[in-house]
Amino acid sequence: MENTKKLKFSNLLIAILQGVILLLLFVIPELIVGVIGGIVAQFVGFDGNFQDFYAKNGAAFLLCGQILRIIIFLLTIKFRTKIFQTKYNRDYLKKRKISFSEIVKLFVVGIGLIGLINITVALMMYLGKFFPQIVASLEVYNKASEELMKGNMMLSVLAITIFAPISEELMLRGTLFTENERLLPYKWAIILNGIVFGVFHFNLFQGAYALIGGIVICAVYYYTESIYASILLHMINNTFSMVISSNEAVVQSFSSIFGIVMLVCMVLMFVFLKDFKKKRELRHLNYEDLKE
Repeated sequence: MENTKKLKFSNLLIAILQGVILLLLFVIPELIVGVIGGIVAQFVGFDGNFQDFYAKNGAAFLLCGQILRIIIFLLTIKFRTKIFQTKYNRDYLKKRKISFSEIVKLFVVGIGLIGLINITVALMMYLGKFFPQIVASLEVYNKASEELMKGNMMLSVLAITIFAPISEELMLRGTLFTENERLLPYKWAIILNGIVFGVFHFNLFQGAYALIGGIVICAVYYYTESIYASILLHMINNTFSMVISSNEAVVQSFSSIFGIVMLVCMVLMFVFLKDFKKKRELRHLNYEDLKE
């Protein structure tokens, strides 16, 4: 059945606190990897400051942080699953297997989401004329992206297209949304999830389009009831975004074609989201019939 609970201010505060705690858990692996990296830099006798060492090995640091984060949240999910099965008689993590047709639809949704993100980016660029903070955050984001791409390309690809989606989905959809959904109406839980996803990027420019992406991905997780679906969608989005940003000249040469494809996929994205929602309702309706 659909989550129909009413919004309570006290529950909203608890849900926000859960988001803050999750952000702290997100930072801890980065700190651990940073400390270990500093020790390694001294051990290998790196001639320079740690900031230079971090810049040259950014992809490795990012990948190690994500692997550690995956371990932390898999342990968290395992611990909370026992509690949920005992207290609520249900699993903590939604792991419904997705069909081939759903996979195809997720690819379309992923391309449509890139189009929606591009619109958000264009809006942020326009607002940057009036708010210098947006321009400053864009410069920081571009510099960080350039430094990441200067390092080991294979590690960068693994970090961005594989391990980032897994770690972030286990953290945000698998953990935070599951906790928030007990307290809030599902639409509020989805919106809050998107906000936390935007904040945890710690960059105003990147956070704006991450917020939009987070809401769509969280909606997919809720409607499909599958962490596999949200991970796949996240992977599709990150992979296409990386390919497009690495081949800007080619994209510009076929900008009209790419624009039409993204526009069509954006329309289909909303159609498929509605379809995912309808199928979820049917699954729960059939489940209720079996119980009677």
